[in-house]
Amino acid sequence: NYFTERLQEKESQCMQLAMFQSGSDDICSSRGNRSIASQSDKPEWLTKVEYLTFGKMRAFPYTQLRNLCVALTERTLPFSHTAVHVLLRQTAYHLGDIGVSNANGCCYKWK
Repeated sequence: NYFTERLQEKESQCMQLAMFQSGSDDICSSRGNRSIASQSDKPEWLTKVEYLTFGKMRAFPYTQLRNLCVALTERTLPFSHTAVHVLLRQTAYHLGDIGVSNANGCCYKWK
C-alpha cells in the first residue's frame, strides 16, 4: 500500500476514506460508488458536486489523471480548502513522475 496522508481538520476527517488508494491489485468493485451511496455524510464545506468529485478522485488508480483534469477544468472542487490540497497532493504523488521522452512526447512513470 501507498502512504496515505491523514486529514487533520475535524471538519474534513469524514473524507479520509476518499484518500486511500490500494493500487490496482486490491480494488473493491464498489469503491467508485462510495460517495454516491454516502451523500448523507457530506460535510457542509462541500457542495454535492464537490463531494462526489472528492470521493471519486482516487477511486481507481488509472482514472486519477482523468479525474484530476476534469476537476481542474470544470472547477468542481473548493481549491482553497486544506483537505483538497491534501487530496491533490496524494493524487499527484500517486501519478508519479512526468517526463518527456524523445519523439513520443510525455511519458508517465506510474507508482
